[in-house]
Amino acid sequence: MVEKLCMTKEKNPMKNIHEIMSLLENDSFWELCNTHSADPELLRKFTDKYDLPEDYLDLLNITDGFKLFHAGDYTMNDMAWTLEVAEKYHDGWCENVLEIGYFMDNVLLIDLNKTHTDQYLFVGPSCVTDGFVCVGTVTDFLNGLIENHGDVPHWMACGTGPYDFGEK
Repeated sequence: MVEKLCMTKEKNPMKNIHEIMSLLENDSFWELCNTHSADPELLRKFTDKYDLPEDYLDLLNITDGFKLFHAGDYTMNDMAWTLEVAEKYHDGWCENVLEIGYFMDNVLLIDLNKTHTDQYLFVGPSCVTDGFVCVGTVTDFLNGLIENHGDVPHWMACGTGPYDFGEK
């Protein structure tokens, strides 16, 4: 069992997606930008195409992507970008993964075969398809990011891996 990014409930209780987004929006430290509501038709297309985890769907219902610190080094991709990459480029990933974000030269991947578990989100280097670490869920990842004040790679201490998501 993977410990959720080394966080303990005694130290800092886990926040849900709504609480996380509220904190990011209301705390100027994060410089949250590029948030916008999801287009209902695009959201329908996205959810028809992919069986997505519940907390990631919660995030999409709040905002269709975002950036932190204005520089774009911390980006949760919007659905249009995610669909375009998945359909046109695929970046050498195997078919069961979906690239949903970019954080300091690392990509966030959802393993579509594990969306109904608490171990579906993986983080790894953007230039290769191996060396990925399982960090649990989008909620776990964002809680870890908050707890560590944006320091990356906060997941290396506790994630499991490495995993390879290259085309087979």
